[in-house]
Amino acid sequence: MRRANVKAQQHLATNGSSSSRLKPLGVDSSSGLEKLQKRISASMIQRILICLSVAILAKLGLRRVTTVPTPRYPYQSALRQQEQSSKDGDVPELKYTIPLELVQKGQIPLSTRDYSNELISITDKNGKQQESYISLEAFREYGDEIRLLLQMGRDNLSLDNINGDNNSQLAFRKRFHARAPWLRGNPLLDAEWPMSTLPKPIPNSKAIMICAGDPQLAYLKTLVHSIRVIHNSQIPIRIVFQDEKDLTPKSRQEILDSLPEQQQSAHDIQFVDLSQWFNLDAAQLKAGWNLKPFGLLAVAETQIIYLDVDVVLLQSPDTLWSLQGYQQTGAMFFHDRMFLNFKGYYDPGALAQAVQPELSKTAQDIIHYGKTSYITEHVMESGLTLLDKSQRMLGVWAICLLMGRNDVRQYAQAYYIYGDKEMYWIGLETVSEPYSFAKYFPGTYGSVMTNFGGTDVALYPKDEEPKMTRELQRAHEDHRFALCGRIVHFDDAGIPLWSNGGYFTKEEDWASSSKLADQPLNPIWYTDGGIWTEEDFLPKVADAPKQPNWLLSWILKPYNPSAFETLQRAHNDWDAALTKATPLNQHWQTHGGMGVMCLLPNVRGVRALSKDLSSAALQAVKRFFLVDLKSKKYEKYSSLWN
Repeated sequence: MRRANVKAQQHLATNGSSSSRLKPLGVDSSSGLEKLQKRISASMIQRILICLSVAILAKLGLRRVTTVPTPRYPYQSALRQQEQSSKDGDVPELKYTIPLELVQKGQIPLSTRDYSNELISITDKNGKQQESYISLEAFREYGDEIRLLLQMGRDNLSLDNINGDNNSQLAFRKRFHARAPWLRGNPLLDAEWPMSTLPKPIPNSKAIMICAGDPQLAYLKTLVHSIRVIHNSQIPIRIVFQDEKDLTPKSRQEILDSLPEQQQSAHDIQFVDLSQWFNLDAAQLKAGWNLKPFGLLAVAETQIIYLDVDVVLLQSPDTLWSLQGYQQTGAMFFHDRMFLNFKGYYDPGALAQAVQPELSKTAQDIIHYGKTSYITEHVMESGLTLLDKSQRMLGVWAICLLMGRNDVRQYAQAYYIYGDKEMYWIGLETVSEPYSFAKYFPGTYGSVMTNFGGTDVALYPKDEEPKMTRELQRAHEDHRFALCGRIVHFDDAGIPLWSNGGYFTKEEDWASSSKLADQPLNPIWYTDGGIWTEEDFLPKVADAPKQPNWLLSWILKPYNPSAFETLQRAHNDWDAALTKATPLNQHWQTHGGMGVMCLLPNVRGVRALSKDLSSAALQAVKRFFLVDLKSKKYEKYSSLWN
């Protein structure tokens, strides 16, 4: 966040790139580009020096102090005036809120933001006036408030709830209620509030939690079938939803009826109506991913596996409890695909540092690209999370406080994070609670490969083993072939564990002109994404051209289109050299025709899924298309398996 205005300029450099990865600012020393740089006017050179100076200051964490212009957004309406009352027990108002007029819809690149709308004047600890952004100050203030609240109410908010009723605890309950108006109950009269408003915790209990409604009914039925029938897991299932209109009684009964009779016990599957536990309107919370953290509070079990409704389980969910990261910290998360943050759509690291200035080593590591200093655009994939509330209850409260404040949530999701996913680790980071990330970065699995040069290869369920072997050999001989399909995550041994994104090869909401991708997933091949703590993510190529100067590219574009095109060709040459180099980790590319992300294999290459993993995934795919989807549009796919 502190670097936002600098990063906005840096991110402009990526326009027109053939690939969004591996484009850090660098100094191009090739002879052709050196001649090009010499032709730049003195004013351009001065602009470069100014930009570099600002970038260095931002890197050091220094904030620019200038004469503050009159903000376009009225200062008074962007702030709440903090009026400290002399009356004992009054709750101090938060000073900073983010005007919702500043929040745009959809993905907003930092480079297109009008920061002057946010400019405010603040007084630092030395009494000096300087400029800042209303969003930055709101994040900082709220992070401090969360830490103070959870320290005040540590006993009140624990699963043991060992509080007594005295004046300090009453003051805490009043203040906590002001920050969490979505909680029901009466904090003034109930000494056990807020835990008294939630289900009584069941010690040492486990459950799978799924958040879904009627629009996801087919996915929900397939996932429940996968847990109970394909993997024969008896972990209790808790399905959370907004209200009666979100997941209707008819749909709930349909889920139960879809299971074998012996699996339909109410003790196995329970439906949790969140509107019965929370005042969702107070936080402007509606059906969707924003409800997921509140489901953690509304489920009585203490050890929770959360699953997105479009998750495919390749291994039994029972194996998840034994993951080393969960055993060590009681909170286990999985990495998202690794993209360098040069398009500037999201910056979870900046949000985390605004809310928690003292980031842990874990946070410092996960926001960077492997062992490099480059920032990643996405950190966490929240399709599956593991949380032990008996160990991490304060962290769960922090997540809900962040997600339950409407202006913070909306602003963060417009400019810093996609959906809810980053709020889990950021919530725990806010209150300095430990957490772990999976050993491996994500890979991909499926049966479609491409060299992005017009050659696409696909295998179908009825294809014979020799063809599969032949195409795998082809991929090993030419590592320009990338594997296209669904994102897949791995256990501690590097064995595929679960995937997210559903049952098609392509992204379901992406356009596709290829018949290969617009078909059911055929789970036969996979490639892993690399060990995030050990392996290299940047190439070591002796004969590759040096990386072009993207800042120079940005400066040249409006003044000298011809020079810009020369630099653009250098960028393309550099990216092509990476493809020809030693296979890399996390070298993702988009296949526009297929509407899917494809992963170029690392040194371990494309491999065949084991028979048991492939069978488990294929059973789920067939169940979805042939039984649960109930769409004539996809009846034609039955011939793939029959």
